[in-house]
Amino acid sequence: MGAMTVAPFKYMWWIASLGFYVITVYLLLMRLYNAEGYGGQILKTLTWLTIISWLVYPIIWILGSEGTAALGLSQQVGLITITDLVAKVGFCFYLLSHLDEAEAEESINHSSQQYV
Repeated sequence: MGAMTVAPFKYMWWIASLGFYVITVYLLLMRLYNAEGYGGQILKTLTWLTIISWLVYPIIWILGSEGTAALGLSQQVGLITITDLVAKVGFCFYLLSHLDEAEAEESINHSSQQYV
């Protein structure tokens, strides 16, 4: 939406997207640090990888050609590509490389299990 609107209004869309990002980070952290200690070290690492890599997207947008144009288009595309690789491929690689450890850990969060 920000790319299709004029200058003063596109920054309002950017601020709105940051608001949704803050809500998402809050929900991820609340799930990570709940009272029952759900998840272990692997979930903690994946959560922080997600939060940090997703933080780069709005920074690139505001510095890129749609925002303040501080970065050139090729720099913006290169940074988005690297961020996509870290956020998606890095996440999956870390998860799959630690899959055996995750299966070996006993589930601590028993409140989400429903018995019929």
